[in-house]
Amino acid sequence: MSKLLYAGFWRLMKNKFFWISTAFMAFMGFYFPYMYYIRMKQDGLLSIIDNAFFIYVLLIGIISSVLCSLFTGKEYSDGTIRNKIAIGYSRVTIYFSNLILCILASLFMCFAFMITVLATGLPLLGAFSIGVPEVIGLTLSSLVLCICLVSIYTLITMLNKNKTTSAITCILGFFLLLFIGVYLSSRLGEPETFEEYIYTDNAGTINEEEVPNPNYLRGTKRDIYIFINDFLPGGQIIQFSGMTAAHPEMLALYSMIITVVTTGFGVILFRKKDLN
Repeated sequence: MSKLLYAGFWRLMKNKFFWISTAFMAFMGFYFPYMYYIRMKQDGLLSIIDNAFFIYVLLIGIISSVLCSLFTGKEYSDGTIRNKIAIGYSRVTIYFSNLILCILASLFMCFAFMITVLATGLPLLGAFSIGVPEVIGLTLSSLVLCICLVSIYTLITMLNKNKTTSAITCILGFFLLLFIGVYLSSRLGEPETFEEYIYTDNAGTINEEEVPNPNYLRGTKRDIYIFINDFLPGGQIIQFSGMTAAHPEMLALYSMIITVVTTGFGVILFRKKDLN
């Protein structure tokens, strides 16, 4: 596999989209803390580096979906995969080499964002509002989530010869997961009751008492929603980007489970795939 990784690494170094994406991630790492700083100066709103740091989880989810599709799809269009098999490489080795390369590329782009957001955000916005161990824990868990997303994209792209179709499928899949995450977070964020309030109209002063919220999730149903929100990548993206993940270690465990399952499933299907 080392020869495949070496050759793939140099092919990645020549990939224009990879470098454009890395530059974009680095720029966004500068842009977000700077804009928070400008808003803080203009509007007097308190901003902290926490607001900007974990946005990379959302960005890399989109960018890596395209990168994995183009990088792997080119192997199909150039006939590289068939050539690798012809000279004796197993399909399992080919699958894992592409998976590892896509993971390394995605993590490299994440680090490009982190370095610039820290270099810009710490002088302008100050330190994190939480402790260093908590930041490290959230960061490591969010990187495991990035690996999980790449494993899903690799499954899709290794089973589809058309890189355009793969890219569209990966992007749509990402936004579907994100939509589910937004929906679940919104349902879980419903208040348990509507607070008491007083308002005045033509009929005089009206006092509305506190009443239960019928949309609030309770009991087993709420537990199911919480589990699905924690387990699916879309819910994790919302939690990490908003720094609301209460148990990042559990989210990392769920991401690893998805990674193992999708990779195993992908290897099995790729071994049976007709490449002619």
